[in-house]
Amino acid sequence: MNKKIIIGIVAIVCIVAIALVYLASSGGKLSDISLPDLTPPSQEDLYGSWRFSDMLVQDPVSGELKSDPKAVTGVGKYLEFKSDGRACSNGYLDEKGFPKPCEEWGTYQVNGDTMTLQGSGAPDFSIKWDIKEGKLELIIDVSAEAPVSQDSGQPQPTKMILILTKITL
Repeated sequence: MNKKIIIGIVAIVCIVAIALVYLASSGGKLSDISLPDLTPPSQEDLYGSWRFSDMLVQDPVSGELKSDPKAVTGVGKYLEFKSDGRACSNGYLDEKGFPKPCEEWGTYQVNGDTMTLQGSGAPDFSIKWDIKEGKLELIIDVSAEAPVSQDSGQPQPTKMILILTKITL
Protein backbone atom coordinates (compact mmCIF):
# COMPACT_ATOMS: atom_id res chain seq x y z
CA MET A 1 0.00 0.00 0.00
CA ASN A 2 1.02 3.54 -0.63
CA LYS A 3 2.56 5.34 2.35
CA LYS A 4 0.22 8.37 1.91
CA ILE A 5 -2.87 6.17 2.01
CA ILE A 6 -1.69 4.48 5.22
CA ILE A 7 -1.03 7.88 6.87
CA GLY A 8 -4.52 9.07 5.79
CA ILE A 9 -6.20 5.96 7.23
CA VAL A 10 -4.27 6.31 10.51
CA ALA A 11 -5.30 9.99 10.76
CA ILE A 12 -8.98 9.15 10.23
CA VAL A 13 -8.84 6.34 12.80
CA CYS A 14 -7.23 8.72 15.32
CA ILE A 15 -9.90 11.38 14.75
CA VAL A 16 -12.70 8.82 15.16
CA ALA A 17 -11.04 7.43 18.32
CA ILE A 18 -10.72 10.92 19.83
CA ALA A 19 -14.38 11.65 19.01
CA LEU A 20 -15.50 8.38 20.62
CA VAL A 21 -13.47 9.06 23.76
CA TYR A 22 -14.95 12.57 23.96
CA LEU A 23 -18.50 11.27 23.51
CA ALA A 24 -17.97 8.58 26.16
CA SER A 25 -16.58 11.09 28.67
CA SER A 26 -19.40 13.59 28.07
CA GLY A 27 -22.18 11.07 28.56
CA GLY A 28 -23.00 10.95 24.86
CA LYS A 29 -23.64 14.68 24.53
CA LEU A 30 -21.72 16.51 21.87
CA SER A 31 -21.52 19.72 23.87
CA ASP A 32 -23.56 22.43 25.46
CA ILE A 33 -22.96 24.92 22.69
CA SER A 34 -26.04 27.09 22.35
CA LEU A 35 -26.80 27.99 18.80
CA PRO A 36 -28.99 31.00 18.05
CA ASP A 37 -32.60 30.20 17.27
CA LEU A 38 -32.98 30.97 13.58
CA THR A 39 -36.67 30.09 13.50
CA PRO A 40 -38.71 33.19 12.71
CA PRO A 41 -41.27 34.08 15.36
CA SER A 42 -44.83 32.92 14.78
CA GLN A 43 -48.13 34.59 15.53
CA GLU A 44 -48.42 32.45 18.68
CA ASP A 45 -45.28 34.16 20.03
CA LEU A 46 -47.25 37.43 20.09
CA TYR A 47 -50.01 36.19 22.41
CA GLY A 48 -50.05 37.99 25.74
CA SER A 49 -49.41 41.47 27.13
CA TRP A 50 -46.36 43.58 26.23
CA ARG A 51 -45.10 46.63 28.15
CA PHE A 52 -43.39 49.50 26.31
CA SER A 53 -39.72 49.57 27.30
CA ASP A 54 -37.92 51.72 24.71
CA MET A 55 -38.30 53.55 21.45
CA LEU A 56 -35.56 53.90 18.88
CA VAL A 57 -35.86 56.77 16.44
CA GLN A 58 -33.86 57.10 13.24
CA ASP A 59 -31.81 60.28 13.06
CA PRO A 60 -32.95 61.93 9.80
CA VAL A 61 -29.45 63.21 9.03
CA SER A 62 -27.14 60.32 10.00
CA GLY A 63 -29.64 57.48 9.63
CA GLU A 64 -28.59 56.05 13.03
CA LEU A 65 -31.20 54.53 15.32
CA LYS A 66 -31.05 56.17 18.74
CA SER A 67 -33.01 55.68 21.95
CA ASP A 68 -35.41 58.58 22.37
CA PRO A 69 -35.63 59.63 26.04
CA LYS A 70 -38.40 62.11 25.18
CA ALA A 71 -40.65 59.32 23.90
CA VAL A 72 -42.96 59.14 26.89
CA THR A 73 -46.07 58.24 24.92
CA GLY A 74 -45.60 54.55 25.73
CA VAL A 75 -44.81 54.92 29.45
CA GLY A 76 -47.56 53.27 31.48
CA LYS A 77 -49.08 51.59 28.43
CA TYR A 78 -49.20 48.07 27.05
CA LEU A 79 -50.24 46.10 23.98
CA GLU A 80 -52.08 42.80 24.20
CA PHE A 81 -52.62 40.18 21.52
CA LYS A 82 -55.23 37.43 21.88
CA SER A 83 -55.35 34.15 19.97
CA ASP A 84 -58.80 35.04 18.58
CA GLY A 85 -57.40 38.02 16.61
CA ARG A 86 -58.30 40.73 19.13
CA ALA A 87 -55.73 43.35 20.06
CA CYS A 88 -55.55 46.05 22.69
CA SER A 89 -53.17 48.68 21.36
CA ASN A 90 -54.10 51.34 23.90
CA GLY A 91 -53.99 49.55 27.27
CA TYR A 92 -52.86 51.16 30.52
CA LEU A 93 -50.82 49.72 33.37
CA ASP A 94 -51.76 50.13 37.02
CA GLU A 95 -49.42 51.60 39.65
CA LYS A 96 -47.76 48.19 40.12
CA GLY A 97 -47.09 47.81 36.39
CA PHE A 98 -49.82 45.27 35.67
CA PRO A 99 -52.33 45.66 32.82
CA LYS A 100 -55.65 47.29 33.65
CA PRO A 101 -58.61 45.77 31.78
CA CYS A 102 -58.58 46.95 28.18
CA GLU A 103 -61.45 49.32 27.46
CA GLU A 104 -61.30 49.21 23.67
CA TRP A 105 -60.41 46.13 21.63
CA GLY A 106 -59.49 46.17 17.98
CA THR A 107 -58.28 43.39 15.72
CA TYR A 108 -54.97 42.37 14.21
CA GLN A 109 -53.80 40.15 11.39
CA VAL A 110 -50.34 38.71 10.85
CA ASN A 111 -48.88 37.89 7.47
CA GLY A 112 -45.25 36.79 7.88
CA ASP A 113 -43.32 39.70 9.40
CA THR A 114 -46.10 42.23 8.78
CA MET A 115 -48.90 42.99 11.23
CA THR A 116 -52.01 45.04 10.52
CA LEU A 117 -53.83 46.62 13.46
CA GLN A 118 -57.41 47.87 13.12
CA GLY A 119 -59.43 49.91 15.61
CA SER A 120 -58.60 49.94 19.33
CA GLY A 121 -58.32 53.72 19.46
CA ALA A 122 -55.63 54.00 16.78
CA PRO A 123 -55.82 54.47 13.02
CA ASP A 124 -55.48 51.30 10.95
CA PHE A 125 -51.86 50.68 9.99
CA SER A 126 -49.40 48.00 8.96
CA ILE A 127 -46.05 47.54 10.64
CA LYS A 128 -43.16 45.10 10.55
CA TRP A 129 -42.61 43.01 13.67
CA ASP A 130 -40.02 40.68 15.11
CA ILE A 131 -39.13 39.11 18.44
CA LYS A 132 -35.44 39.36 19.33
CA GLU A 133 -33.99 38.10 22.61
CA GLY A 134 -37.50 37.86 24.05
CA LYS A 135 -38.44 41.44 23.18
CA LEU A 136 -41.11 42.43 20.67
CA GLU A 137 -39.93 44.97 18.11
CA LEU A 138 -42.49 46.92 16.12
CA ILE A 139 -40.79 48.61 13.17
CA ILE A 140 -42.69 51.61 11.85
CA ASP A 141 -41.73 53.27 8.57
CA VAL A 142 -42.99 56.85 8.63
CA SER A 143 -41.06 58.12 5.60
CA ALA A 144 -44.19 58.47 3.48
CA GLU A 145 -46.17 60.01 6.32
CA ALA A 146 -44.17 63.08 7.42
CA PRO A 147 -40.81 63.55 5.67
CA VAL A 148 -40.58 67.22 6.78
CA SER A 149 -41.93 68.79 9.97
CA GLN A 150 -44.74 71.23 9.30
CA ASP A 151 -43.60 73.41 12.23
CA SER A 152 -39.82 73.59 11.89
CA GLY A 153 -39.22 72.57 8.28
CA GLN A 154 -36.62 70.08 9.59
CA PRO A 155 -36.42 66.52 8.30
CA GLN A 156 -38.25 64.05 10.49
CA PRO A 157 -37.29 60.49 11.43
CA THR A 158 -38.20 57.97 8.76
CA LYS A 159 -38.13 54.91 10.99
CA MET A 160 -39.11 54.14 14.59
CA ILE A 161 -38.77 50.91 16.51
CA LEU A 162 -40.94 50.34 19.55
CA ILE A 163 -39.42 47.78 21.91
CA LEU A 164 -41.76 45.92 24.24
CA THR A 165 -41.14 43.42 27.02
CA LYS A 166 -43.58 40.59 27.73
CA ILE A 167 -45.52 41.00 30.97
CA THR A 168 -45.55 37.89 33.10
CA LEU A 169 -48.36 37.73 35.60
